[in-house]
Amino acid sequence: MSSWRINEQRGFTLIELLIVISIMSILLTVGVPNMVALTKNSRLSAGANDLVNTLSFARAEAVRRGANVVVTTVNGAGGNEWGEGASVAVAGTDLLIMPPVHDTITADGGGGIISITFTSDGSTLLASSETIEVCDNRSGETGRQITILVSGIIDHRTMTCS
Repeated sequence: MSSWRINEQRGFTLIELLIVISIMSILLTVGVPNMVALTKNSRLSAGANDLVNTLSFARAEAVRRGANVVVTTVNGAGGNEWGEGASVAVAGTDLLIMPPVHDTITADGGGGIISITFTSDGSTLLASSETIEVCDNRSGETGRQITILVSGIIDHRTMTCS
């Protein structure tokens, strides 16, 4: 008995490969812009959260230590003063250094304020509430607005950046 072997097809045909490549290109065309927006939104949220956490830490430390705790911008006044980083200090000793936010993010204090002092009761020495706007390099996009009340309460909301 002789065995005849029929040629079996192995692998993919050209048409199958072209269909898979077409489907993948469609998915990438839709997915890549969404991924870029997701990355920018994550950077924006992280920058705002870092600043809120730094301010909250300073307030908590002021109450815990029963002493004034000062949050100061690293590079002083000018645009993006809070985006360059900040330090939290008590009696001249640094407790925490907040690193700069991503270079596409700005954190600008509306009144040009470069320092916030929290007292032992958790309030601030501010004359009035201060606002810090955290935006990225996209215009008209949603940013974050951080408001520090005289009472020391820190409010964090979304806003439209200009």
